[in-house]
Amino acid sequence: MAATLTVMVVAADCVACGNGDQSSGGSRNAHGEVTLTWSMWASGTEDRNAWQKVADEVTAENPKIKVKLDTSPFADYFTKLGTRLAGGSAPCIVSMQSLRTGGYTDGMLPLDGLIAKNKLDIGSFNRSIIAGLASGGKQYALPYDFGSLVVTYLQKHLVRGIAASGLGGR
Repeated sequence: MAATLTVMVVAADCVACGNGDQSSGGSRNAHGEVTLTWSMWASGTEDRNAWQKVADEVTAENPKIKVKLDTSPFADYFTKLGTRLAGGSAPCIVSMQSLRTGGYTDGMLPLDGLIAKNKLDIGSFNRSIIAGLASGGKQYALPYDFGSLVVTYLQKHLVRGIAASGLGGR
């Protein structure tokens, strides 16, 4: 849901990225219909289908907006994105990881004006993730999910380690 909302906020005010031709990531036809290219990583058909469903939801809610999904494997995504941003063929919508945001802001537009114009309440998003998707006091991206970090261990090794350390009796 958050991904759909984010795409719609950006798409609602996007005439087209760059000069309005297909090479710049977006276009508008004579009927006012907008096609926006969305760059996202996907590890295979299942991932791509899930993101295509999000793109289709945008069109279902806003028939004049079509989101063209452009995916790359995660291992290649950020290299390809950097090349596209530097080469003037940036997609209209990019997916971003919070810790990478600062390295790509030269090719991205801040969302602060769109957030304010659309009265989007970003207070329900996790503050640390919002902060990670900002740079220089400007918001460049909005979260679409929250991934938890998981630590696993083999219990018998942990118990043996605690016993050997002498901490087990305290």
